[in-house]
Amino acid sequence: MFIVLGAVFVTASLVGVVAHAVDSTRQSVIVAGALARTIMWASVPGTVLLTVGAGWAGASAGLTTIAAAAWTQRPLVAARFGRIRSTPRTGMPFTVLNANLLLGRADAEAVVALLERHRPDVLTVVELTPDAHDRLVAAGLGRYLPHSFVSAVDGGEGSGIYSRHPLLDVMRHDGFVTELLSARVNVPHGPAPLVFAVHPVPPWPRKPDVWIRELAALGRMMAEIPL
Repeated sequence: MFIVLGAVFVTASLVGVVAHAVDSTRQSVIVAGALARTIMWASVPGTVLLTVGAGWAGASAGLTTIAAAAWTQRPLVAARFGRIRSTPRTGMPFTVLNANLLLGRADAEAVVALLERHRPDVLTVVELTPDAHDRLVAAGLGRYLPHSFVSAVDGGEGSGIYSRHPLLDVMRHDGFVTELLSARVNVPHGPAPLVFAVHPVPPWPRKPDVWIRELAALGRMMAEIPL
């Protein structure tokens, strides 16, 4: 019984590892890839069960699976502990905070409290509705980020860019289901960073065709930005 359950857990974890690594447009693989980090945690109880049921052979199989799962997550771990850092060309820190407003229903005061705590240069928001924009302004967003470029839309299709510094070259990009906005931030020193408010449509429960098309369009857009 221990061996069977352990094998089920370890196999599930391996499915997550493969889904993370495979480049596929199949909806089932895309969804599995999105859930891969959660699925791979099954390797831990799977290893314990295999160790109890099969001894060193089971432990070896389980630990190998844990190592494979951990390897897929190394960029996130390194970034979390500061081993991957990006240095602005100006040498000055530039902070961007992003918030999904959950179809405009997010707590505006909580968002503004995050601004007070982190003091970002820019806040990008998605799923921005006209009502949510008004509530953010009423909650005091303008005290921290007085400049803005927004396209607020009822439902979950609006986006916005709020900035501490003036915004240049603001642009709304056509061809996307949700509002995709970009702007350059006129920081006091050095070149103006280019910031996007992006919210591609999900690949599920709808068919992933639109998601694939939007990601391809984003890739082409990013490739055209001069370094």
